[in-house]
Amino acid sequence: MSRESEHICHAKGCDVLVPPARFMCMRHWRMLPEDTRDLIWSVYRDGQEITMTPSAEYLQIAREAIAWLAAKEGI
Repeated sequence: MSRESEHICHAKGCDVLVPPARFMCMRHWRMLPEDTRDLIWSVYRDGQEITMTPSAEYLQIAREAIAWLAAKEGI
């Protein structure tokens, strides 16, 4: 996988590279509650990482998940 087809995990302070369609590295993804992971996938639109047009709902849920995880990790 080339660097252009990766991004950094969305968890605060994490620098692990992940594929474009992945929200977080596996470690951080598994730390999220299952219902949060399910919710993220339910609002994900196939190809949004290519078109760079995620929905407002996806962005809101993503912000909440990132904040929740940061609080859990004490960041």
